[in-house]
Amino acid sequence: MTATAIARSFSCFLLAFGLSAVVSGFVPSGPVQAADPFDASLASDLLQSKAQIRIFRHDDQADLACQSRNFVHTSVVRSPRVVNETLNERKWIERWVLDRCGSHVTYDVYFTEVGQGGAIFTFLEVQ
Repeated sequence: MTATAIARSFSCFLLAFGLSAVVSGFVPSGPVQAADPFDASLASDLLQSKAQIRIFRHDDQADLACQSRNFVHTSVVRSPRVVNETLNERKWIERWVLDRCGSHVTYDVYFTEVGQGGAIFTFLEVQ
């Protein structure tokens, strides 16, 4: 794991607990937005943080030279729907927009929540 990836992971960890920090190599470019880009997300803060870390790791491979990434927008593409009543399993899809060194990259994030607190996700870069 590169130093940049470690810095991003640590920064996402801090964000999950509502703390703000400036971590070397992970300073958002451009003006700081007043609104939280994750206000529209239905995922818990912990699940959002885990998804951010995984997407950052994936995105590192797409552009190794870019050192400035931050999420700028989220939206719910498909509202939660129950897919298994016995397990209380529900699924939904969110679209997350990442600013990668000035260009926007879109990811669809697929969430599955089971019971009270169990959740997984997958993601796919949208072309």
